[in-house]
Amino acid sequence: MNNTMLLIMVYYVISTILRTFVTPSIIDFATSIRLGKLDLLLTKPVDTQFMTSCQKLNLIRSLRGFFMFGALVYFVQQYYPISFPVALLAFLFGAFGILGMYALYYILATASFWFENIWNLEEIFFSMLEAGKQPFDIYQGSLRMVALYIIPVAGIGAIPTLIILHQISPLTLFLFASTTLGLFMTSRIFLYYALRRYASASS
Repeated sequence: MNNTMLLIMVYYVISTILRTFVTPSIIDFATSIRLGKLDLLLTKPVDTQFMTSCQKLNLIRSLRGFFMFGALVYFVQQYYPISFPVALLAFLFGAFGILGMYALYYILATASFWFENIWNLEEIFFSMLEAGKQPFDIYQGSLRMVALYIIPVAGIGAIPTLIILHQISPLTLFLFASTTLGLFMTSRIFLYYALRRYASASS
């Protein structure tokens, strides 16, 4: 029971960070593409992906996230006392999970250059995000490979949780980190490919 509670709390903290700092800006990015407002943003001397990823945030959700993070720290101290290096590792792989989901969402938003009416973009993202609060064991065989190393939704809550429980291998950590970094690079490549085509169409 405690293990399930730990997973849910880890998932809630990470999903709140995504809903606070990631989804508002990326939805705005997709809207700017659809309404033709991206040209103004492109004139600014700032990295386009950074700029379109940091335009908005949801302060109300951030307050909830701080509260849940404090509850998570207290819960871990009470039931799963861990060393500082283990806590740091769990924090790091929570960040990798956030990076992976951010990259997936950004790739979906960038597809708005070709598919203008992606109205359910947020619904698609949150449906994927829900997979992050499922126990790791429900993913078996090829499904686990896809959910961890191709579309890494299974690791959002499970990877940091398993680190705290000392139940994960170094190889899994390495592959998960590599996947999320690869997705981030893919999101950048896809964005600048789309921008080149966008510039050509505008000229």
